[in-house]
Amino acid sequence: MQEQTNLKQIEIGTIDKQKLTPEKVKIVKVEIETVEKAKANKVVCYVEHPKATDEIKISSVKIEQGKDKVKVVGMWVNLDKDNKLDKNSATAVLLRFLGCKKIEDLVGKECSTAEDDGGYLCFRGY
Repeated sequence: MQEQTNLKQIEIGTIDKQKLTPEKVKIVKVEIETVEKAKANKVVCYVEHPKATDEIKISSVKIEQGKDKVKVVGMWVNLDKDNKLDKNSATAVLLRFLGCKKIEDLVGKECSTAEDDGGYLCFRGY
């Protein structure tokens, strides 16, 4: 690890970070992460992107809401009174869109991506 004093001497770089464009990705691993700030669990998918050398993580989905409206929503694990995924949650919408019944069924599935308002990739669930 570099010394703290050396880090203070580093200049601003000139290389642009590679920006990934929306492409079809393959889900290779799924994890449930606890988000302490929200006190909730979120689905995090590790995906292979055709233009990335390493796996990337996606944890949000762009879904249709209403007739002509789409929005990006986090893939939260919201449970109903029967302790099953809330059927109207963004996670359930993506599962149905990809023909899955359980979160673990996402592994091996391919899904198109889109950009959210911040320029990050999310799943396209419609």
